[in-house]
Amino acid sequence: MSTTRTNPFESITIPNGVTIIPFSSHSEVGYAPETEDGIERDRLGIKTIQLREHNTDYAKTNLHGEPFARPSVLGPSKKKKKSKRTGPTGIWYEDWEDNPHKVGNGGASYPSDLSDVDRVRRATSDFRRGDQWPVDPILGNTFDKFQKFIGTIGYSPAANEFAMDDDSDDGLGSDPQDAPEDSSSALWRFCHNPAKAIKIFFSSYMDQAGLIYDAKACINLPKLVHFYLDYLKRTYALRPRPLEDALRWLDDVEEQLSLQVQLAQAVQNGVGPDLEAMFEQYPDMMMLSEFNPVAPNEQESQSKGTGRAGDADDEEEEWKGIPQNEEEWKGIQRDAIRMETDSIPVASEAEPEAPSSGWGNSFQGTNAWSNVSDSASAASPWDTPTTEATWGSSTASGGWGDATDSELADTNAWSTPAPKTSFMRWVDCPTALPLTHTPGVVETSMREVIDIIPPTGKTAAKNPLATEPNADAVEADLESKLYRIVMRPWNDLVAPDVHRFSKGLVVSQNVAFPDKWEGARPHHIGHHDITILQDKETAKVWEKCKGMRVSATWTQMARNSDFEETTKKRKKSKRQERFWYLARSSATFVSYYTISEE
Repeated sequence: MSTTRTNPFESITIPNGVTIIPFSSHSEVGYAPETEDGIERDRLGIKTIQLREHNTDYAKTNLHGEPFARPSVLGPSKKKKKSKRTGPTGIWYEDWEDNPHKVGNGGASYPSDLSDVDRVRRATSDFRRGDQWPVDPILGNTFDKFQKFIGTIGYSPAANEFAMDDDSDDGLGSDPQDAPEDSSSALWRFCHNPAKAIKIFFSSYMDQAGLIYDAKACINLPKLVHFYLDYLKRTYALRPRPLEDALRWLDDVEEQLSLQVQLAQAVQNGVGPDLEAMFEQYPDMMMLSEFNPVAPNEQESQSKGTGRAGDADDEEEEWKGIPQNEEEWKGIQRDAIRMETDSIPVASEAEPEAPSSGWGNSFQGTNAWSNVSDSASAASPWDTPTTEATWGSSTASGGWGDATDSELADTNAWSTPAPKTSFMRWVDCPTALPLTHTPGVVETSMREVIDIIPPTGKTAAKNPLATEPNADAVEADLESKLYRIVMRPWNDLVAPDVHRFSKGLVVSQNVAFPDKWEGARPHHIGHHDITILQDKETAKVWEKCKGMRVSATWTQMARNSDFEETTKKRKKSKRQERFWYLARSSATFVSYYTISEE
């Protein structure tokens, strides 16, 4: 028996133009991440064949260079408990969770030879025609906005890099089937990066369109979009991996949209307003500093340079009317109080009506007219009983008659200023903070919540209320009783800036931080973290909002010694950083906030 083996391929005739590659020279080719027509192919251009998927299948390779499981910004997601419902509940999303096979066409996959864009269009049409579509027409209209944004119906307002113009919603435009399938197509972009579309729509787009203020939309729309993306995944309208990443982002969306409302309320409360009143950093004064008017000589030069006619004398008179510093602004407030109180209204038999505006109006919970110095408060007849025969006097006789306590309370109820808030309620005792500290750097910026530090509970080594109050002891006392919230700069939207009333050393954002300095450490805007003080209840809300962002005016509590000039050698403090407080908030942002690249 012969043991000689022959090569079976020797007798094969090789067609013209075909080259047989030896196995030793063969190199594997993998999956092409992107194709021109959107159809899945390998790197040789050959269409891939979709195999049946088993329940135990999972990705063995990191094909797209993405993490296998992106952790949530707010921590690990909670596992959903298995539903114990035995029948329809009347709540659409609960019924959909119990019967996912009834959503859309029941879960039948779409042909793989179609492009991603065509499969998504078919899947979207079937999804909207499902038997269990929500009855609420408002939710349907809101979902239409999402569809226009991603380009599944009509021409999307986001036709170029998810643009955020929602004016053209009249239903006119080209047929979606005729939309170009290139880089300018919003639907093409959604198919290749659904996670980015989700982040843009549920942050900057909703903010600009006003949907962020619709409580029902913030609750129901993420749930509906979650079912929509899950339907695209189950029917293989798109590749599973990009959709899984988008679904994980939706988990953050559902949680943070509700937290954003709570955070917006928390930033207006707590320790900040009381510290603002203690240091007499009034909101009106802070708003004035934002305008930063141009000096008269600059106005004149600008007028001449641009050819505009302008009266320099009038401009100078207008400039003189603007307070130039903090003391001038406080003087204006005192004059306003004296002007109002000098013209006390004459009493009449009719009961005076409460004014709708003026003295009694408050700003952020603090009476604007009562935020004055002690000397001004002492001069005000609203707070101090007099010995003259006036209609509201509690000690005078004659005139309108002696007023009893109850009559006095009823008569003066409309004119009594709102009581001042007190910082002592947060520390449960008097504090020497106004004697040892003063407002320092005043920064306007956006910052991210990164950490919440609970009180230490330790007693200060030195008595904060000693004959000569010690700044170290005062700060140690604050650490022992208040929560500290660490805020990191977030400069993606607006560059940070400082007010012209700011005091202290500041290093510009684009300048390198120095290696050495004298006295307190300079503040590097746009780079340094800050630590603000907050009470327990408000800190609980901040704890849930880690990773979210706040746009606000932040005021540093600098030490008085930071600005003292003395020839004596002072003992250098171990603490170089200073505490801050939130003076005034303007906006809150979710952690996934994303804008278009336009």
